[in-house]
Amino acid sequence: MSVLSWPGCGNVRDLGGLPTLWGGRTRTGALVRSARPGPPATPALLGYGVRLVVDLRLAAECAADPSPLAGHPCYRNLSVLRDEDRVLEAMGDTLPAIYRAVLDRGADRLARVVTAIARAEPGAVLLHCHAGRDRTGLAVALALASPASPTRTSPATTPAAARACRLPPRACGPRSPRTPCCAPSPTCATSTAGRSRTSDWTGTSSGCCAPG
Repeated sequence: MSVLSWPGCGNVRDLGGLPTLWGGRTRTGALVRSARPGPPATPALLGYGVRLVVDLRLAAECAADPSPLAGHPCYRNLSVLRDEDRVLEAMGDTLPAIYRAVLDRGADRLARVVTAIARAEPGAVLLHCHAGRDRTGLAVALALASPASPTRTSPATTPAAARACRLPPRACGPRSPRTPCCAPSPTCATSTAGRSRTSDWTGTSSGCCAPG
């Protein structure tokens, strides 16, 4: 994993080299996570080879603070939260409880995100929410936990996916009471993921993973 410096975008990490649940390692240049990119970041991320940008924010967040890539062919808004779940702290008393609630309520949404990664065109995939923290961390953890084959069981509903998201209560740092999910966060959790040009995440030459 390497930290990238893109103007107008914080918490940028290439997730290459991290171990996957099935024994491989993510390929450098396959998947990047970040906070919401600002306009100055557009040339940097496209120049890095990003060909799919998955914005995990709610539609209302995107309307209030549009992505500079909205309307670009590489951009997709795939929220992992329901419209009524905009305050994360209202979804559980602890961080693990909140994450379990996100998984339970948004299994189909998270499955769509992982499938989009697996079916992306050649190049890098960028996943982001607002701060690049909770929602992004859950999405990349699920990507790491699943071969992402559309023919298999939805990764958001498998025991492996659930185990991958059992993070310690303070893994993402402290929060203020009832912080909206769209508010900036001073800290971030480092999670892992990989991607493939098709649905091959098994470490073969056409996929995002190298064996070992």
